[in-house]
Amino acid sequence: MCIRDRVEHIESDEIKAVIVFMEDRLFRDETQIEVNKFILICQEHNTLVITSYMTYDFRNSYHRKQFRWKCAQAADFLRDHVKARLLVSSQ
Repeated sequence: MCIRDRVEHIESDEIKAVIVFMEDRLFRDETQIEVNKFILICQEHNTLVITSYMTYDFRNSYHRKQFRWKCAQAADFLRDHVKARLLVSSQ
């Protein structure tokens, strides 16, 4: 199930928890726009996000900050390491 499908189910209150191994499996969005939309939807529908080390309840501001930070790290890794290596190897 893709993230869009999950969001539709969250908005219709069919899903109350999303279980994922790590945050970067959901988002690698440099703009953080989609991350913030997801956080807001989960917050409005009291949906938890459960990872291998943390359960996020986005009604908690610390959880929102931590989730954003983890997703930003994933986007940074993609930009700084993966894309940089692709550029170097293609030259």
